Amino acid sequence: MAVVACENASRPKPPMVQEPSAPPNASRTVEDPAQSPDSAVNAAGKIAVEDHDWTLVSSVDAQGKASSAWVVPSRPAISIHFDGRKLMVQNLCNVISADYSVTGKQLKIGSPSATELACQSDILDVEGRVLRLLPTAEAIDLQAGKPPRLTIRWADGSQWELSAKSTP
Repeated sequence: MAVVACENASRPKPPMVQEPSAPPNASRTVEDPAQSPDSAVNAAGKIAVEDHDWTLVSSVDAQGKASSAWVVPSRPAISIHFDGRKLMVQNLCNVISADYSVTGKQLKIGSPSATELACQSDILDVEGRVLRLLPTAEAIDLQAGKPPRLTIRWADGSQWELSAKSTP
């Protein structure tokens, strides 16, 4: 199924619409007709979650305060790659993967698994928290822009904001 929302500055943003005729393995997308051809849009002119690697740029805790709980000093920011129905969390010591699905703005992430490399304790601490957090995903919000932005909201009220990088 595809999820489509139009964005236009001159009129209110309509709600996300689920297209019933789309196949079950279709990309989750947001249309942005204002995007230029050299921006991060696919050939259909839509932003697809699967067309990007998403890098964590900020997070807030359940009280809405900025949080650095997901930062490991001297390591690249956490990134998430969506591929079909599987996601991968990278830039920690181990790669974490899980099944996922999106219905409207609802995000469900299954039980995650991870490779089992020996790592420094500070990195393992963050990985453990990511493993516990992933299945609590509740909502997803995909925003067109340069670069596109993805917000994931978790059951405890915290959220991650991620920035897109086109994937090859």
